Order: sequence, then structure tokens, then C-alpha cells
Amino acid sequence: MKKKLLLKLVAMVLLLQACHHKPIADKPSQPIAVRTQKVEFKEYAVPVISSGIVSSGKEARLSFKTGGVISRMYVKEGEMVHKGQLLAMLNMTEVDAQVTQLQSAYKKAKRDFLRADNLLKDSGTTKEQWENANTELQMSGESLKIASFNKQYSAIYSTVSGRVISKLGNEGEMAAPGMPVYIINSTNEEDWVIRVGVADKDWARIRLRDKAAVTLDAYPGQIFPATVSNIAQASDQGSGTFAIELKINPGSKKFANGLIGKVQILPTITDKVYLIPVAAIHEADAKSANVFSVSLNRKMATLHKVQVAYILKDMVAVRSGLENVQEVVTDGGAYLSDKLPLEIQH
Repeated sequence: MKKKLLLKLVAMVLLLQACHHKPIADKPSQPIAVRTQKVEFKEYAVPVISSGIVSSGKEARLSFKTGGVISRMYVKEGEMVHKGQLLAMLNMTEVDAQVTQLQSAYKKAKRDFLRADNLLKDSGTTKEQWENANTELQMSGESLKIASFNKQYSAIYSTVSGRVISKLGNEGEMAAPGMPVYIINSTNEEDWVIRVGVADKDWARIRLRDKAAVTLDAYPGQIFPATVSNIAQASDQGSGTFAIELKINPGSKKFANGLIGKVQILPTITDKVYLIPVAAIHEADAKSANVFSVSLNRKMATLHKVQVAYILKDMVAVRSGLENVQEVVTDGGAYLSDKLPLEIQH
């Protein structure tokens, strides 16, 4: 009897111990409070941003056609000039002597030809002698044209209206044929350009006549419209970038060579992307990231692995991974995992 009682007592103790150690079922986790934002699907072109130096797109490098001693230089470096203005002259002693000499030679050849022509009519000379006189007349006439042309270009006249940025000679110095004496930049508003360098991936997206906005340190807060006017077809060997030239409209502002500008080019070639806030991105690397959306019943988080196209100032452009997604989680996403309950706060 005592033995039976002892066995029952042991069984009860074991039962109580078992009840004491019985695992208690976990309470259902509380929904995580989150905020969401709509996904925007659109065609978008990420701007190409670079910087460069403003210069005149029309630069005149003016020189004498013939060599000689510089007699007069009428303008100084930094002065404004207008198209057709006389800038410099050579000493004309030698040039005038050549013209006078060739004028005399031409007159003589003309007299000889007229004499040969009259003699030919009277059969007083041969056809060959007449032809020789005619050839001499033509040659002396062409030589006179050359000398007169050289005399005309023994003076320098400005071919553009602009500013003298460099004066490379002085009165009394010897000027070599074709060597620049003045360098003038046009100041017409349609001639100002800014040149920038871009990477190959940006070069591939830029087209002629793409619009751009330019800001200059000289005019804080002012935006100048610009248009792509030239695209290099080979990269610079030193920097590895491609040169892009843009025509810039100064409006009423004064421009000068060497102004530093920041350029934002807006390519016409666009990508179809999903735009979402930066706050919606989690565990991102250079190409991919995690994003949470809301399930159809709006009670549960859904994890998406997305492909990042590029990052903007406060938005991220996603190339794929958000198909048919209407909104993504922004605030509270750091506490989520896939299929976890959530509660949307408004």
C-alpha cells in the first residue's frame, strides 16, 4: 500500500515538473508602424553635370600675308575693336617698290603686244612672235595682281567685332608671313561657348542641340541657357574624357574668356524607371538594393530585390524589381523583414 502511494506521489511530482517546464506559446508579434509613399513610373533622363571654361567660339588669329617690318600698331591688348577696323601696317617701302616695278613691266608688255599685233596685221611679224608678246603681257598682268594683293594684306584689318586678347608684336619688329600678330575673340553673344569633359557613359547619351543650364561663379544665382553645339568623336588622351562644346547665351551679362562655369546637360535620351525615395532603400550596393512594399491586404511587408539605375538628390531611380508595385515603405522599413506584419500610419 505504501509502495503504491509512493509511486503516485512520484508521478504527481513528475507531472508538476512537466507542467512547470511546459513551453508557453509565443504571443503574436505586434505589427510594425510604417509610412509609405507612392512609386512613380516615368521616363527620366539623369542630367550630365560637369564644369568647364567659357571662351569665344570664334577666335581670329590675324597676321600679315607677307613678311616685313611692322610700321604701325593701332590697338593694344584688351581693347575692343569692330569688324573692318585697321589694326596694324607694315613698312610699305619694299611693297610699294615691287608694285611700281611690276606696273612698269606690265605697261611695257602691253606696248610690246600692241606693236606685235599691228605688225602681224601688216605681215611684219610672225605668229609666234605675236604669241610670245601676248604671253608676256598675261604673265606681267598676273604678277601685278599678286603684288597688289600682297600690298592689300600688308595691313591687318579685324575680321570680327571683339576684344584683343593677345598682341604678339610691336612697332619696328620683323613680322614673319602668316605668323599671328593679334588674337581677337568675338564678343557677339552667339559666339560664346563653354567646353566641358564628360565620361564615356555620359557621352553616349548626349546629342547635338540637347539643352543645358550653366551657372558661373562670376554671377551667383544666375542661370544661363545653353545648347550642345559640338561633340568630340575621340577621347582626350590625357584625361580620358570626351570634349563637349555648348553655345551659351549671356543675355545682358558681360562675358570674358576664362570664366569658370558649372554645366548641367539635359539629354533627350531617357530611361523608363521607377522613382522612389532614398528612405525606401535598404542594404544597397552599387547595383542592387532591398525595398519593402505592402501586400494586397495592406497587412504585411513584401521584400523586393531591385536593380538601381542611378541615385538622384533625394530620389532613387530603379530599373527593375518594382513591377506592379504601387507604394513602398519609407519610415519603419529598417525594422521589417519579408512577410512581417505592419500597420500603415497616416
